[in-house]
Amino acid sequence: MITGTAFAIGGEQNTSPRLRLFHSVVQPFQRAYTEHRHTAFELSLICSGSGVYRAGEKSYPFREGDIFLFSTNEPHCIVEVSGVLDILNLQFEPRFLWSAENALYQVQYPDIFFKRNEEYSHKLSIRPNAAREIGRRLQSVEYEFLQKKMDYRLMVKLQILELLVLIRREYADWFQKTTGKVQ
Repeated sequence: MITGTAFAIGGEQNTSPRLRLFHSVVQPFQRAYTEHRHTAFELSLICSGSGVYRAGEKSYPFREGDIFLFSTNEPHCIVEVSGVLDILNLQFEPRFLWSAENALYQVQYPDIFFKRNEEYSHKLSIRPNAAREIGRRLQSVEYEFLQKKMDYRLMVKLQILELLVLIRREYADWFQKTTGKVQ
């Protein structure tokens, strides 16, 4: 059973939301790999709990504080949860970054979702201090949605751009000298 909250930005005039934030609590389970894909980029923060995340042929054990990064149309799935899982998923369409009102956008920001080398891991917790900071900033995005103060949508966008820059800085070696690109 899954309980939780969801927030969205965009989706006006019969279009899908450009950004979604899901905060879910999931009871323990085990299942076969039932992958899903979506057109959004995804950052997932494990707030508490443990289990196994699958991404294509790779399996990643996870625990509290771990962060995962998935590109558009990239297969992934949680296949095992031990104890109660509390997870925060931020999904955003590339058009959320590329919108006309975003003068801060730089073309290299989404590189972290596409350009990879053999050192790349979907799980960003290899460097614990950076992962904690990224996790804290993901929680700040949720806080903006909960408070809905003036200009919260702009603040969410700024925080996401800040997250992408932080990931590029901390994990630059995963994206330099790429051996392949994600489609």
